[in-house]
This record gives sequence, structure tokens and C-alpha cells, in this order.
Amino acid sequence: MMRKNQIVHDLSNSIFHYILSGRFGPGSPLPSVREIAQQLNINKSTVFLAYKDLQEKGYIYSRKGKGFYVSSDVRIDETSWEGSISEAIEPLLWQAKLAQLPKEELLKKIKLYITDNYEVSPIKVAFIECNKYEATEIAQDLERQIGVPVKPFMLDELPIKHREILSYPLILTTFFHLHEAKTLLKTREITAVHHIPSIQSVSEISNINKVDSVGIIATNERTMRIIKGVLSVYQRDFRQSATVDQPEKVNEILKECNIVIINPEIYTHYDENTFANHKIIPVHFQIENQSIRFIKEKLNKIQKK
Repeated sequence: MMRKNQIVHDLSNSIFHYILSGRFGPGSPLPSVREIAQQLNINKSTVFLAYKDLQEKGYIYSRKGKGFYVSSDVRIDETSWEGSISEAIEPLLWQAKLAQLPKEELLKKIKLYITDNYEVSPIKVAFIECNKYEATEIAQDLERQIGVPVKPFMLDELPIKHREILSYPLILTTFFHLHEAKTLLKTREITAVHHIPSIQSVSEISNINKVDSVGIIATNERTMRIIKGVLSVYQRDFRQSATVDQPEKVNEILKECNIVIINPEIYTHYDENTFANHKIIPVHFQIENQSIRFIKEKLNKIQKK
């Protein structure tokens, strides 16, 4: 019990630090309980308790059937802030001492980290996708990899927010949506990037046993085709597939399959409890490395102007 309480405490602090750092901004969705439990190989109840701790402190809130979100009016009081910083720094100092890292070298590393994280880049990037979940998820991944703020937009927002979007020095979208985005914004100045299933998602699919009964549930046909393509590459069969607008097929999959492959946007249509008796493989998307290099080159050119 003591170990579980410690894990809850540590996890709560880790998520809190992400909120402090701006990784999860006000109003943004947090990873699902299931996702964190699978990533860290811990019990879902442990993750839930960590989220409840943050909720009780007013840092996050829950939406029925949709998970947890960062509070839009989150305020960090000075006592909480100082305590969290102390908890984070103290073990690092001990590790540095044990590693016999000179004080001057440690200070140099800390100053460099502070400079990198406190300097606000004048360049901002817009990323356009067809749904809110993938737009937000890919924008967060891009922001982490290219080191500048990336704001997600959805295709159906373009007619309303076209002036705001066109104010961004770099506008990104996927190749699939490039033509539509150019048409709606009436500009050719949009850079297309290639997005692919994440390594973790592909790894989980490749490890499916051939005796397993596999079903696919996706929010749209394009995502369905991508998932089927990954299964085909790794010579894995599936029993049935359905999109969210086919409830009868979805029910058949839930009855007949023990593994269900989904794209996480499914959780905007179904509660997590719907899949409680199944092994779920969520397919997350990321921007592939060649596109990341291309984006960084474009950013360098913009900075030099």
C-alpha cells in the first residue's frame, strides 16, 4: 500500500510539472487513464488516483466519458510552486553529487536548460487537421520536436479563423488535407508533412498473435485504411472492421473479438468502459523524421529573414 501511495504521489507530481511547464496548457486534454497505465505498466486505478489528487487541488477537471482536462483558470499558489520545485531539484542534486559532477558544470547545465525553456520564440506554427484529437496530439508532438509553439486548428474552423491562421509564418497540414486547406485558406503558402502511426502503435500491432480475434473500429475511412495497411505489412488478419457510424458492426466486433484496434478519437463517441473486456491497441500518429527535418529547415530560413 505504501508503494502504491508513493507511485500515486510521484505520478501526480509528474503531471503537475507538465502543467507548470506548459506542456499541457489550460483547457487541453490530458492522456487517458488507460494510455498512461499502458505506457508506465501500472494499474489504471493508480493513474485514476493521481488524476483525482490533481482534480481535488483544482488543477484539472473531468468530463464524463471524455477524460480529464487542465483547468482553464488554473492558478499555482506560491507554496505549491516552491514545494514542487524543491521536490524536483533535491533528488537531481544528490544524483549529481553521486556522479561527482562539478558544481560549475551543474550550474552551466541548469542555466542552459532555463535559457532554452524561458526564451519565447517569436515564431509560431499553425497545424491543420480534420479532427480535434489528432490536431491536438500531433501539434503537441510537433512542438516537442521542433521547439516552437504549435497551435492546432481543425479544417472546419478555416473559414472562420482564416485571418488568424494566415498570420502564422508557417502553416502545416498533412498531405491528405493539403488541397482542401489551400482551397479554404486561398493560399499556396502551406507546407505538407507526412504523418504515420507511432512506433509504439506499430510495435503493439506487430506483436498480435495469429490466434487472436482482431477487430478495427475507427472514426473515419482514411484512418481505417491506414490501420489495415499496418496489419497487412505484418501479415496480421482482422475479423471485422467498422466506423463509429456503424453501431451494429461495432457491437458485433465487441462480441466476437478479444483485441480491438482503434484511433483514440473513438473516446469522443464511446466511453472507455465500452472496451473494458477487451485488449485495446490505440493507434497514435506522429510526424515522420524527414518531415521534421524539413520543418526545421523552413524555420531556420524564416528566422534568418
